[in-house]
Amino acid sequence: MKSTVLLSEHRLGSYSCSTGLASQKKFKCGTYETFRSANYRELLIPNEVSRVPYIKVGADLLENSGCTYLNLIDYYSHWLDICPLPNKS
Repeated sequence: MKSTVLLSEHRLGSYSCSTGLASQKKFKCGTYETFRSANYRELLIPNEVSRVPYIKVGADLLENSGCTYLNLIDYYSHWLDICPLPNKS
């Protein structure tokens, strides 16, 4: 950790935080606040799995060699169904 802090303070020079990088868990200096990512990770929303097959399914379209398929997966049994579709409409 010390080598990382020394290297970052050396590279940042005058832009490093005045209190030092090792003493803070999050950077509070202006450079960090300016360039930090605005995207925050959101928590996943848990969903209930039914106790009966095919009450809740996931669906997606797949394309392979110019053919379109409907992909269905059952949340309860994890059974996968793939059905060819003649067209997407």
